[in-house]
Amino acid sequence: MQVRSARFFVYAADLPVSLQFYTEVLGLRVVDRIVGGTVLAAGDVELELLQERRDAEPILDRRTGFVLFVDDADAAYASLANQNVTILSEPSSTPDGGRVFYVSDPDGLPIGIMSDPPPPPPANWLYEEQ
Repeated sequence: MQVRSARFFVYAADLPVSLQFYTEVLGLRVVDRIVGGTVLAAGDVELELLQERRDAEPILDRRTGFVLFVDDADAAYASLANQNVTILSEPSSTPDGGRVFYVSDPDGLPIGIMSDPPPPPPANWLYEEQ
């Protein structure tokens, strides 16, 4: 078996409110409209945003979380804080030097916002040519 891509599922209590959050605040783009929801994309990753159906399908009473990778987590934090987004944590450094913080979507789903660590210095950076 070879996996070529992945899609996350998020069940929203209020689909229009969540769709506005994911598109206007986080900048995901709509790639398809489906029965009961919308397919959004963040780069090569797709997310299916669906209307919650707990009454019709109790097994769907599950939620998911995920991480969005950005160029600069600290700049993203400042931007989202100015948009009255629910911030769950301050930016912090990961063990490998990346930066991460967490926000909440309108249904309380945690979303990590992360930037990669800076590239390592060149292998010969300690040695000066003489």
